[in-house]
Amino acid sequence: ISGREAKERIIDLLRKFGIPDPEQRYNEYPHQFSGGMKQRAMIAIAMICQPHILIADEPTTALDVTIQAQILDLMKRLRDATGTSIILITHNMGVVAETCDDVAVMYMGRIVESGTVEHIFNNPLHPYTQDLLRSVPVLGMNQDEDLATIEGQTPDAGEKINHCAFADRCQRCMPICSEAIPPDYTLEPNHVVQCWLYKDGEVAERGAL
Repeated sequence: ISGREAKERIIDLLRKFGIPDPEQRYNEYPHQFSGGMKQRAMIAIAMICQPHILIADEPTTALDVTIQAQILDLMKRLRDATGTSIILITHNMGVVAETCDDVAVMYMGRIVESGTVEHIFNNPLHPYTQDLLRSVPVLGMNQDEDLATIEGQTPDAGEKINHCAFADRCQRCMPICSEAIPPDYTLEPNHVVQCWLYKDGEVAERGAL
């Protein structure tokens, strides 16, 4: 396309993505944009070629709550309007609950549990998933109440681990957990967990394996 057509298309995209005064903004530099506007511009750049999949790595980091909500709403509207699938990488469980259809929980580079958002939040199976959700602050907490934490340290990222990477931090660790990597167990349709607790299709008693 010609330079003029490219400019018109970019200005149209900026307008669609909620950038105010797109004709003026077209000639401005990144330092003249707010954090939220920069994020919108980045999403516009990613969508200009109409991708089938958009990978969004921590798209709301360093944004205030109001701008976070606007960015997430924009992404959901894009998904619904274009059919683009979005892979969202985030540590914010609130964002996951509000935005996602399916969830994969990772620990040390390995997927330890996957399922629908309802599976993960209503029936978490892996001890890491359970601990992760317990550590999320909730409304109504007493200000003197301590947040739940996951004890211990993550393994060295360069270490080759031939067993469950969460074993040393897990309150339900069994001997086999420190000996071998568990396979995937499907407990219900589309809900998969990688944990020795579910070897027989149901929760094993502590120390049973």
